[in-house]
Amino acid sequence: MTIQNNAIWFAKPADFNDPFDCAPSFSMAASPAVFHKYMMRLFREKAAPPNRKALLAQLAEIRRDPLRQQNSPAFIAQMREQTWRTVNEAGVLSLSTKADDVLMWSHYGASHTGVCLRFSGAEWAFPFRAAQPVLYSAARPVLNPILDDGDAIMTKSILTKADVWQYEAEWRVMSHPGSPVRPGGGNGLITFHPDALDGLIFGARTPDEDIAEVTGWLEGRRKRVELLRARVDPDHFRIHIDPL
Repeated sequence: MTIQNNAIWFAKPADFNDPFDCAPSFSMAASPAVFHKYMMRLFREKAAPPNRKALLAQLAEIRRDPLRQQNSPAFIAQMREQTWRTVNEAGVLSLSTKADDVLMWSHYGASHTGVCLRFSGAEWAFPFRAAQPVLYSAARPVLNPILDDGDAIMTKSILTKADVWQYEAEWRVMSHPGSPVRPGGGNGLITFHPDALDGLIFGARTPDEDIAEVTGWLEGRRKRVELLRARVDPDHFRIHIDPL
């Protein structure tokens, strides 16, 4: 479907295979004045019937004792859940700059029997031009919705992973509300510029009949797609990418 329809899947963060992915640690630490200002902004955004009466009561409670509300486990859990729902409204396309990684071919390439699609990152190559590198960290990022701006929230929640994944050299394209990829955000199929697909790399164990079938899907494309194949090194734990 990806090759024939020029459409690629953006996944929901909730569907990722790593339970720590898109799930940063959480903090509401801030001065009482800054916390109150933050809550006032939330109130203005959400104070519409039928929420207005409950929010007015909550705001009055915050004025009386801001630290009690700020440190309330129930309030923190509520804010954590709300932040997670917002993050999960995004769709994420995962890419890599490495085509010769043995583990990734084993995990994502059907045990070296599949095919790797290569896309251009040129300025015209929508949506791949919007890819951003994933940051790898030994420490779990701490998201603070009071102090962090939108870019920091996206970086900590979607663009930061544990350093055990560093071998993947991952880049991500995000579809979130207001993004150029899909203004409404969300997961699902997103079409790409047909010329952005510029290479196919078949696995070292891909059957010849599968190669013939997939190659047939390229008929009628305006731009030539380079065909390559992974080859197992006879002496070392590595693979090489050669022309087909």
